[in-house]
Amino acid sequence: MSGFARELPGQAIRSQRQIKELTACVAAKMCMKRLFCVKTVSAPGRFQSLGLTLVYQDIQIPVNRPEADPRMVGFNGQVDILCRRMGSRNLEKVQNTRPDTAFSVMRNCSGIDNADLLTLNNIYYTPLTSGVNYKNYSYNDNMATLYVVATPIGNLEDITYRAVRILGETEIIAAEDTRQTRKLLNRYDIRPRSLISCRARNEEVSSRGIVKLLEEGRDVAYVSDAGTPGVSDPGSRLAAAVREAGFSVVPLPGASAVTTLVSVAGTVGKGFVFEGFLSPKGGRRRNRLKELMETGMIFVLYESPYRIIKLLEDLKDLAPERKILIGREITKKFEEFLSGTAEEVLAVLSSRSNLKGEFAVLVGIGKKG
Repeated sequence: MSGFARELPGQAIRSQRQIKELTACVAAKMCMKRLFCVKTVSAPGRFQSLGLTLVYQDIQIPVNRPEADPRMVGFNGQVDILCRRMGSRNLEKVQNTRPDTAFSVMRNCSGIDNADLLTLNNIYYTPLTSGVNYKNYSYNDNMATLYVVATPIGNLEDITYRAVRILGETEIIAAEDTRQTRKLLNRYDIRPRSLISCRARNEEVSSRGIVKLLEEGRDVAYVSDAGTPGVSDPGSRLAAAVREAGFSVVPLPGASAVTTLVSVAGTVGKGFVFEGFLSPKGGRRRNRLKELMETGMIFVLYESPYRIIKLLEDLKDLAPERKILIGREITKKFEEFLSGTAEEVLAVLSSRSNLKGEFAVLVGIGKKG
């Protein structure tokens, strides 16, 4: 947005905070335009946002005839002018998002400036209350939402009541692996109307498709194969794309291998570093291990059964004195935890002819530097 530095006749905008408050007011009114044009609005209580409720009660637009108020007609005209300058896609984002998110959309539109904001804001005789924190309110019960749902990491009983409810109520479920997710859904007799793929290789493309579904007003739930999406699993790009498009991203917390391992490690410390999977290339893996060692902090890694021996050999060479804890098949039937130095754990696993399951590895506190 351009022109923020200059002063306007009769009113000056001198701070980014003033700009943000004004933009939030305008965005709220733009959102309100869309809501008031819906004939099914039945009561002002429907609008939970404090700002929108005040404006609704102030202008007293008849519920069944929102177009009858001249101020709404004037505001519609101003929005239509602004629409042509913003572009239809940007306007669609503003009118289908929360006021605080709409600010980000409007801020990035080069076709409007603070003069436009003042004009739109002053259409109403009494502007929205200044300083309302729109982030604490939900103004549209029908706003489409992306639910990011944590699922069990092994034992299918490790799922929250809320996750089962949301998965059951949401018509569209996006999954890292639809075949794996189908097992969980069948366990709880959940039958979504549509089960679509959103895995690491197609996450960017799938994100665009999911945004279109949200624009149609359809809620979407996203699950990875196991555990919490975005934690060494796909989901981060999707969450970013949906939030950028102006829709709510709601997390449903639950199982995660890293927190499960930390909970039984018995280590004492204020924090830990979660690294996830290291590079499969030996040189890069060792270099990153050295960097992690130098922090002196506890750190947690994930590793496959095909590279766990190589990882332990590196740890034995780089930090022979550090205690480690390995979790294998966590929460599953053959769950196993091994603790000791890297050399001691390596001796146990090296004696086995066949290693199965993914491993979570916690490396204890060491000397810094």
